[in-house]
Amino acid sequence: MTDGAMTSPAKTENGPAKRQGRGNVARFLPLVISIALLVWLLWGFQSYALLWRADKLVLAAALALSLGVIWFWGAYKWRAVLRLSGIEWRYREVLWVWIGLGPATLFMPFQTGIIAQAILLRNARRIPAAAAFENIGYDRFLNLAATCGLIVLGAGLGYAVALPQFTRAIVAGAALLLLLFLLDPLIFRGLGLIKFVRRFSRLAVSRELAKQKIRLLFLALIYQSCEIAVMYLACLSLGVAVPVRALLNVYPIIMLLSYVPVSFHGFGTREALVVLLLSDVLRFDQAISASLIVDAISYVAPALFGLFALPRTLRLLVARPKPAQNAPTIGG
Repeated sequence: MTDGAMTSPAKTENGPAKRQGRGNVARFLPLVISIALLVWLLWGFQSYALLWRADKLVLAAALALSLGVIWFWGAYKWRAVLRLSGIEWRYREVLWVWIGLGPATLFMPFQTGIIAQAILLRNARRIPAAAAFENIGYDRFLNLAATCGLIVLGAGLGYAVALPQFTRAIVAGAALLLLLFLLDPLIFRGLGLIKFVRRFSRLAVSRELAKQKIRLLFLALIYQSCEIAVMYLACLSLGVAVPVRALLNVYPIIMLLSYVPVSFHGFGTREALVVLLLSDVLRFDQAISASLIVDAISYVAPALFGLFALPRTLRLLVARPKPAQNAPTIGG
C-alpha cells in the first residue's frame, strides 16, 4: 500500500509528459514520412543534371501561373464562400491574409492549417468559432469536390492508365463524393436528416448555397486545375511532351491521394504516385524531376514569396478574440 501511494504521484506527473511526447511524435510524423519517401526515391535518382537543364523561361511561366492562381484566384474563391456565409470582407484584405496563410501554415502537419485559418477568420471578423470553422471547412470541401470533378472529367477521356482497377475504384469514389456535393440538400431531405444537419451546419442546407453551387464549383475547378497545368509545364521544361489527356486523366487522382494527411503537404507521396501512375509516359528520372518542380512551384514558392504578408497574418492569429458578433445570416 505504501509503495503504491508513493508511486502514484509519479505516475500522475508522467501522464501529461507521455501525452506531450505522443503529441510531438504525431506532429513530426508527416515530416518524417515525407523525408523517408523522398530519400528512398532520390536514392536511385542520378539525373540531377536533368533538373539544372530545365527550360528557365517555361519554369518562370509556371511560377507566374501558380502564384497568380493560388493567390489571386484562391482569394477570390474564398471571398465568394465568405459572402455566401454572410461574412463581408474586402477583397484586398482577404488577398493579403490569404497570401500570408501560405507561410503561416506550411509546417502544420495532418492538414491542420484549417485550424489556423478558422482562428484567423474568427479573430479578424469577430464571428463565433463555429461559424468560422464551418466556413473554412466548406471551402476545403469545395476544393475536394472540385478535385473529384476533375477525376470524373478525366476518366471520361478514356486514357489507358497504369493500375486500371485501382484507378477505377478511385473514380467511382470521386463520382459519389461529387454527387453528394451537388445533391446534398436533396439527399438530406430525402433521408429526413435536414433538421439534424441544420443543427451542425446552416451553410450545408442553405438555399442560397444551392443557387451558387455550380458557380463555386467552377471557381474551385479553375483553382485545382492550376497544379495540373504546372505539372504539364514542368514536364515541358524538361523536354518531355506528356500527352495532355494522360495528365487530365491521372494527375487529379495523384492530387486526391496526396491530400491524405500521412505526409508533409504531400511531399514524397506525390513523387511516388507520379512514378507509379505515370510510368507509361514518364521515365523514373523524369517523373522525379517533374514532381520536385511541382513541389517547388506549387507549394514552396507561394510560401516563400508570401513572407511579406506573414506579419499581418500572424497578428490576426495571435490576437485576443473580441466579443463575437451575432452569427452571420445565411439564407435557408
